[in-house]
Amino acid sequence: MTNTGTWNSDFALFFLFVFFSPIVLFFAVGVLLKILEISIMFSDSFPNQLNSIDPEPVLATVIDQQPKPRTVTPKTVIRQETIEDSEIHLDAVSGLVGIGYKKSEARRIVARACNKKHYQNAEDIITDVISSVYK
Repeated sequence: MTNTGTWNSDFALFFLFVFFSPIVLFFAVGVLLKILEISIMFSDSFPNQLNSIDPEPVLATVIDQQPKPRTVTPKTVIRQETIEDSEIHLDAVSGLVGIGYKKSEARRIVARACNKKHYQNAEDIITDVISSVYK
């Protein structure tokens, strides 16, 4: 007894083979023709190029070209904001990071604040930073 409601798998495989074989054959032939075209192009032109090149001028040009000495100028980095890594500054940075600032941004803000005024504790720095934001 055969089930008439299902798809015959042999027929499905045959259908897929018939459907995809022209596509695969088209690309395979295209690749083979491209390989043949490239090989003919190189086999025709490559030996002629080798025979037409005179090695003496090429060698003289390569030997005459001496590398130029490079002058290295050191880059001077001027840091406008100086901050000493004291415990007060580190506490202020970690406090600002805790309330949502990025660490690099918090360091920059603390450095600016400490360049303007000398602080005795981290709470004063954070208070001034927050009050300057809401001004």
